[in-house]
Amino acid sequence: MGQGKPVNDAKGGGLGRITGGFIDAGLCWGDLEWLRGCWRGKVVVKGIMSVEDAREAVRWGCDGVVLSNHGGRNLDTAPPAILILLDLHTNFPEAFSALEVYVDGGIRRGTDILKCLCLGATAVGVGRPFLYSLGWGQEGVEYLVELLKDELSVAMALVGITDLKQARPGLVNTRDLDYLVERVDAEINERRSGRGRVKL
Repeated sequence: MGQGKPVNDAKGGGLGRITGGFIDAGLCWGDLEWLRGCWRGKVVVKGIMSVEDAREAVRWGCDGVVLSNHGGRNLDTAPPAILILLDLHTNFPEAFSALEVYVDGGIRRGTDILKCLCLGATAVGVGRPFLYSLGWGQEGVEYLVELLKDELSVAMALVGITDLKQARPGLVNTRDLDYLVERVDAEINERRSGRGRVKL
């Protein structure tokens, strides 16, 4: 870990600035070997934002990935996690049989949960709505849980399923997003990753 220390100067001392100091620029995929030597449980890597990173996670033997652009405010043009989920679905569908795939970020409603599950996510993380619900204490959190359950149930009924095991990609219309996902063939992926030979 880096040595983040609070600083008060003309730029301020915001949380993003403090936590940014804890990011170790030397962290690399090879560090997973060390982690595996220390930890016998599942290894799930958070912050996956590309097909290439998901491929690396499989190559390094990860058990799962969390598609997340946290802190999106640090890199304000980062794509939403659900778009990366769609990218995996299009360009690396093998990820869903090799990894548990979690989506974290932008989940606000039961319909968001269902969309992610239909596109292959194992589960989703819901953060901000719970943060807001805490303003009403335990009652607010319990209300949010019931609201999300109700919204998810209604969404399932509207697409004609009674069990989440029936969730599948054909239930989600992604046409408005498809143009944002580049279709990449295996040869291009290999060239990008540096493992393939460039044909001249």
